[in-house]
Amino acid sequence: MIPDDDEGPGFAFTVGVYLRTLQPEILLMGVPMEPAHRILNAIAEYLMEGETITPGQRYGNFVDGLEVLFHPFTAHSFMSILAAPIGSTNR
Repeated sequence: MIPDDDEGPGFAFTVGVYLRTLQPEILLMGVPMEPAHRILNAIAEYLMEGETITPGQRYGNFVDGLEVLFHPFTAHSFMSILAAPIGSTNR
């Protein structure tokens, strides 16, 4: 989990979901760290129970009634989102 900073919103992601479920890894952006952790764990459990997610469909049952909407992105857009802050840091 990467917290918000001057470079952009925080984000959190799953690791190993694809290997266990053949469903995509999940990236969650702009959500405070504590609920992000619980939301990702709930989504991972849902997938490990054999359920699937559908892009564009809203899900409201993961954590505390929070609604989740899944949106796919390409490897290129992934790098644009996550690598931009890394490339802009001064060393």
